[in-house]
Amino acid sequence: MNNWFNIKRFWLVVQHEFANAWIEIAIFAAMFPLSYIIAQTNSLTGKALPLLFAAAFILYQWALPARVFANMKSGTQCISYLTLPASNAEKFYARLLIYWLLPTLLFLLSCSPALTPEAYRSHVVYNTDLVISVGVILMQSNAAVLFGTLFRRFGLPLLLLFEALLLVSVIVISISARDITDNLNFEPAVSIVEYVGTEVDNDLSFARLKQVVAAFVCTSAVVNIGLARILFSRKRLRRAMLNTNVE
Repeated sequence: MNNWFNIKRFWLVVQHEFANAWIEIAIFAAMFPLSYIIAQTNSLTGKALPLLFAAAFILYQWALPARVFANMKSGTQCISYLTLPASNAEKFYARLLIYWLLPTLLFLLSCSPALTPEAYRSHVVYNTDLVISVGVILMQSNAAVLFGTLFRRFGLPLLLLFEALLLVSVIVISISARDITDNLNFEPAVSIVEYVGTEVDNDLSFARLKQVVAAFVCTSAVVNIGLARILFSRKRLRRAMLNTNVE
């Protein structure tokens, strides 16, 4: 038997974890049709409600990956999960499937109609801002997996705090240390702009923009989830569950 990954054992772990997580996933899934209904009735409710609902939808999409190992917050919960009759790989990917992959697919499903060119008054509208926003949201969810694995309790707040401090640091450095910013190499960014084009006004440039965004999202997913996998693989019980010394 494969001790690293067995599909039957993995499926049992998925079923075990989904039994505890289905309410969170069901609430997130219900927000998808509700967002469509609210968007269709925004003429009655104004713009405030759809915007608030969209913000809640995005925050929930970040909060779920950050809860990837919320089932190990306490010592008892940690022991209970680590002693499941499955490998660490099966436990990690089961939780990743439920708390990251499934919400990501639901989120992409909700955004997919707007990620294609739409005809409006005989003109083609290219939703460049939406494509970039979706890419940023997905990269944020990848980072939430890493912080959820690292901290378990407050993954999303700590991620947002870290990003806020990082942004402030970049602004301070860019203002106070001109010699550093002036010597930075912006050729990769310039190459990307040249590849996509300064104005996304045709199918080719729009397709190239989606390719670039997808490349950034995939790279962030590989890095963040790879680091999360390494961190989780190091989790071990620090003491024996039973005293096996028989006199």
